[in-house]
Amino acid sequence: MRVGERKPLAWRAGEIWGGLAGMLVALPGAVAYGIVIFAPLGPGAAAQGALAGASGAVALGLVAGLLGGTRGLVSAPCGPAAALLAALVIEWLGPGGVSPAEVPVLLAVVVLLAGLLQVIFGILGGGKLIKFIPYPVVAGYLSAAGVLVLMKQLPLLVGTSADGFTRLLAGPAAWNLTALLVGGATIAGTLVAARVKSPLPPTILGLAAGVAAFLLLSLRAGGLLSATSGGMAAAAASGLVVGPMPSPIPALTAVGARFQAALALPTAHLWLALPPALALAVLLSIDTLKTCVMADALTEKRHDSDRELRAQGLGNLAAALCGGAPGSGVSGATLVNLATGGTTYRTGALAGGFALLALLLLAPVIAWVPVAALAGVLVVVAFRMFDWDSLRLWLHRATILDALVVWGVILAAAATNLMVAAGVGVGLSILLFLRDQVRSSVVARQALGDQRRSKTRRRTREQAVLAEHGAKAAIFELQGNLFFGTADQLLGELEPHLKVREVVVLDLRRVRSIDLTAARILVQVAARLGSHGGELALSGAVASPGAGRLDQLLHQVGLLGAGRDVQAFDDLDGAMAWAEDRLLARHLVDPTPERALGLGEIDVLKALPAAGLAALEKIVEVRTFEAGQSLFLRGDEGHEIYFVRRGRIRIVATLARGGTVHVATFCRGDFLGDMAFLDARPRSADAVAATEAEVFVVSRQGLAAAMAAEPEFGARFFEALGRAMAARLRASGDEIRTLQEG
Repeated sequence: MRVGERKPLAWRAGEIWGGLAGMLVALPGAVAYGIVIFAPLGPGAAAQGALAGASGAVALGLVAGLLGGTRGLVSAPCGPAAALLAALVIEWLGPGGVSPAEVPVLLAVVVLLAGLLQVIFGILGGGKLIKFIPYPVVAGYLSAAGVLVLMKQLPLLVGTSADGFTRLLAGPAAWNLTALLVGGATIAGTLVAARVKSPLPPTILGLAAGVAAFLLLSLRAGGLLSATSGGMAAAAASGLVVGPMPSPIPALTAVGARFQAALALPTAHLWLALPPALALAVLLSIDTLKTCVMADALTEKRHDSDRELRAQGLGNLAAALCGGAPGSGVSGATLVNLATGGTTYRTGALAGGFALLALLLLAPVIAWVPVAALAGVLVVVAFRMFDWDSLRLWLHRATILDALVVWGVILAAAATNLMVAAGVGVGLSILLFLRDQVRSSVVARQALGDQRRSKTRRRTREQAVLAEHGAKAAIFELQGNLFFGTADQLLGELEPHLKVREVVVLDLRRVRSIDLTAARILVQVAARLGSHGGELALSGAVASPGAGRLDQLLHQVGLLGAGRDVQAFDDLDGAMAWAEDRLLARHLVDPTPERALGLGEIDVLKALPAAGLAALEKIVEVRTFEAGQSLFLRGDEGHEIYFVRRGRIRIVATLARGGTVHVATFCRGDFLGDMAFLDARPRSADAVAATEAEVFVVSRQGLAAAMAAEPEFGARFFEALGRAMAARLRASGDEIRTLQEG
């Protein structure tokens, strides 16, 4: 379908049916969650809770549905929020706490602050940060919410008060048989409906089964019949039904009265709202983003987490202003919405609109819904909130610590409340981070000097010495965070080398951060190497991500600075070249003085016969370069080859994304410029004198003249050049293999 083309009518009908189906799933749960929140205030508060739940479904559905962008997402009051707020209400009603009349106002303040915090999270980009909360903590948190919902609903399921968990444990003698049968019928109807194909959601069918069971029992049981025949007031007083709800329109529009009531609260009570508001904001954000990820998987789209947090925050603000319960994107209603054809973000707003119609038209019907039936619905929902896979993590040795995190959060919530569990979750998140840091090795790669060479090309004699004594140098590339948790691990990795290596190179380019403990460990490393004459070199301290702090710490602890023995280099290759120089200074017997070599002393030319060298002498040109002066540049014609008499030449390549990379350094006795010389293509890199240098230059034209005079010379020259280039390729292959194995 082309952009701008109108969608077919069937597509728009899918949105309507999806929104209706989402409402049918979300609204009963919202009413039940509202009752959970207000249940500690007594049976008479059930109707007020039901209205709060339905009002929250309206406000969240309309506002979050219109402003959010996640396809198919339906927002409504949710179980985790209900569990947290119900526990909070019980705490407030304790001795010396909040009066029952102040509880609804203080709840509205908590929801208002939580909504504001969600908006702030979205503005500051918190949606991306919340995604980094470890999965075991999220799984434990949501499972803990399921436990709390279950603990609140089981007493209602058996006909005791919401806080009557001790009466529940007392046994069947304290239970109400009618409530138990109604709740059981609801659970059975929901589970059976989930296995049968039906146009109606299983929640609605299960609730219908519970209502039908209640009506049958009302007709057959005399005591129940007399309770219900006394009218709505008697039925509500019995605690069996929701009871008469206040008029929806005045309750939804009493914004000014709520503001005045909030301002009339004591300041001490207002401070009580801050900690639970933060916990509620984080909880609702996690729950929403988890549902968004699920919706993305079904729609093959990606949601904007920050936009969704702002929308959910504004939705909860609207819920607070109209006296509704807080909520988030709910998975059950979202799944039903998507399955019914609601594949755009507008279906969430349609679900809110249908919830408003249901509240206005069906309020008298909702008043007669059995409380035990709603409790049965929530018992099923609570079990579905459990992350059963995470609860079984303790069965595998590799995930025992993750299982401890999950169960720790659940037990903290069951023993106290979700706010304490939130603190436990944050603490365990830190422990998980430390566990992962300690588990991962801080040494990304290590090699000995005879396995890995710098990019400095050495003469044959020097290569032989490095092959024999290169193992007396060790190179370690470090990674990650060097802090108190990994410092001892680093020392343990280095320990076997500190007594036997003459030079140790530590590359810090991939180190993200360092603390004082790790810096002191590096001081110990330098001291233990120095005790037997060994030397330490550091590379990448300036180029690493944590370079500023790293450089400051190393100077502060006395590792770097004037008069220190530790060498510092910008890159690893410079440090490796220095390490090779130190080994050569110690082990090269009778080193050749740094003088200009003759033509016959160049390694690649030593195999030439005297006649060939004489022919070469006639065509060779000697050139001298100052440090920093270019021999050739990328793109130049490559008609000359260079043989280094003295000094060092650096080859630098330009990267396509910008910047340069050091390719190689050629020392006296070596040659360069051979590739372009042979294939007559432009130069691929720059050659710059690293020090004052002197070179022999042979041009292609001059070589052709010499070969015409001495044909055998040409064959011997190219044979020697080919052998030298083959040796370079073999060395490069060995280095690649070492890097791969490292």
